[in-house]
Amino acid sequence: CSLAMSTKEEEEEREEKGKQQSSELDDLPSSLIVILDLNQASWTESTAKGGPTVIEALESLLTFLRAFFMLHGGNTVTIIAAHPYGSEFLYQSPALQRSKAHGHQQSGALEMDEIDHRLHEKIVSLSKSLKSKSSQENSDSSMKCSLLSSAFALAACTVNRISSHKLLRMLPRVLVLTASTELPSQYIPIMNCIFSMQKANVLIDALVVSDGDCSFLQQAADITNGVYLRPELSKVGSSPGALLSWMISVFLGDKHTRFLNADSQSRSTLLRLPQAQDVDYRSSCFKTGQLVDVGFVCSVCLSIFAKCDFFICPTCDSKIALDRPAGAAVNKKRKVAAGAQKGDDTK
Repeated sequence: CSLAMSTKEEEEEREEKGKQQSSELDDLPSSLIVILDLNQASWTESTAKGGPTVIEALESLLTFLRAFFMLHGGNTVTIIAAHPYGSEFLYQSPALQRSKAHGHQQSGALEMDEIDHRLHEKIVSLSKSLKSKSSQENSDSSMKCSLLSSAFALAACTVNRISSHKLLRMLPRVLVLTASTELPSQYIPIMNCIFSMQKANVLIDALVVSDGDCSFLQQAADITNGVYLRPELSKVGSSPGALLSWMISVFLGDKHTRFLNADSQSRSTLLRLPQAQDVDYRSSCFKTGQLVDVGFVCSVCLSIFAKCDFFICPTCDSKIALDRPAGAAVNKKRKVAAGAQKGDDTK
């Protein structure tokens, strides 16, 4: 009887400690890192197929951020733009900046006014700079892929700053808004950032406004227990508030709202979020962009190719030495014993 009572008391103490820890984590604010893909070609193609325009997506994002600030007074936002020539910060909350880490936290309404002003200025200046760069290079920048790997690296640095700073007790998560599909040349750097996010216990959500899936973002959401959503373009582009309704209903809740326990992997019973179905973990060929089941890997830069009909790696310019094909005959010299060889010589 005494042993049974002691075990019951221990279980009750564990439950109370778990409730206290969960309540403390629930009170922590969230830090949302938004990666915004501003590839003109991708958004133009999506709009032509019935999807929303870039302006409509930005308006939905701003309204979504207003709802995000209403959840907690200490919530912070970081907006990173990805374009064909790199990535850069469009906005970052004053609480995340080193010079203002000890300052007073702004209210959500005042910060949203600043976000509206900053985003308008940054996007206008960014569009002008992209046009000038494309004209100087005599090439169309819209035909290139956005450097999402660079944007993921900036997001990983922001997560590291939040987790290493003692005063910034926040729960970071990442939201990717893109209209691109496949990025074969950025597979390795993107996957490195994804695994670093997984190690930091950070969710990666992806909203793909396109008619095709992005396998890398599918893998990112599945590995980090995030949500991958690709709504139908006809439903999203039919009404102005369709994209906003998807964003609020799916991506507004943080980790503790989605899960019953912070460390558990089971979905919360309060929210019915889209489940990952048939996640494609195949890599893409770095040269052709097609999905590869079995291919060739460069031993220097780990680039993956569907066919190896070249002797120099297109990625790192290293020499490629092809191994002997499986099943090929090999001419082996017959080993002769030393004594037998001497006997033959004496004869």
